[in-house]
Amino acid sequence: MPATYKKLAAPHSGESLTGFHLRTCRALDRILREYAGQSIVVVCHGGTVNVSFIYFLGLSLLKYPPILEAMLTVTTHAHPEEGSTQQE
Repeated sequence: MPATYKKLAAPHSGESLTGFHLRTCRALDRILREYAGQSIVVVCHGGTVNVSFIYFLGLSLLKYPPILEAMLTVTTHAHPEEGSTQQE
């Protein structure tokens, strides 16, 4: 199995990165729809922060940049129709 795909595989009795990515992106979609036009605070662990970067920056999960290993991150995001995207 290529190294790129090994990191997507599920650990023993765990969730695969692909499954986690899908679940997180669905939640982000729901949150953005439900709270459109409002300020939102999402408190989460680093894995969710990493997936949110992939989601908001339109990156591919297969080309997951290792520089996105978040420890503590504050991100502000606005949809283009609502304003510009800012990251702090």
